[in-house]
Amino acid sequence: MKKQLAVLLMLVSSSASAITTNYFGNFSNDDNVLLTTFDVDVTSIVHFESFAYAGGTMSDGTVVADGGFDSQLHLFDLNMNLIRSDDDGASRVSASSGNSWDSMFDYTLDAGSYIIALTQYNNDWMGGSWSGAGVTGFMDVSGSQRNSSYAFEISGTALVNVDGNVIEPPISAVPVPAAVWLFGSGLIGLAGVARRKK
Repeated sequence: MKKQLAVLLMLVSSSASAITTNYFGNFSNDDNVLLTTFDVDVTSIVHFESFAYAGGTMSDGTVVADGGFDSQLHLFDLNMNLIRSDDDGASRVSASSGNSWDSMFDYTLDAGSYIIALTQYNNDWMGGSWSGAGVTGFMDVSGSQRNSSYAFEISGTALVNVDGNVIEPPISAVPVPAAVWLFGSGLIGLAGVARRKK
């Protein structure tokens, strides 16, 4: 009985521990997007936070330098329907610019699959493609020169299958009818090649 209780306590305490994944890097241009897919096993709160603009210490103790670009976070379902976005939700102030322009929010998500996107300020999802940041050289709206670095953290007690990748512009969704047409054309082409070989 004691052994079963100890195992049960270990399971309960381990399930209450936050799972945290951090991403660091540099965008090659102002319109890049860091897309991170993840699953939530049970309804729970998930924390999203960017660190590069003002710097700071991430939950795992990693220290991030001040100076990165002004970021935004956009939360989507797997069909790219926007659930929530944030610009400037963190309270850390950049020593180099005096602004507080990192993004941060917590959101209660049901069990399922989701996408979180980190972009430079003003690169918004326009229902099928990204708008573009509208600046070059990672300049923020106050005129402060920033660099291309990003630091992003996602954490929660029920996170699984967290996977992030930076994508290059142009980014646009392929409409389903066009995708079906392309797939059908490919099949017809393969059928023609197979027929010629006979």
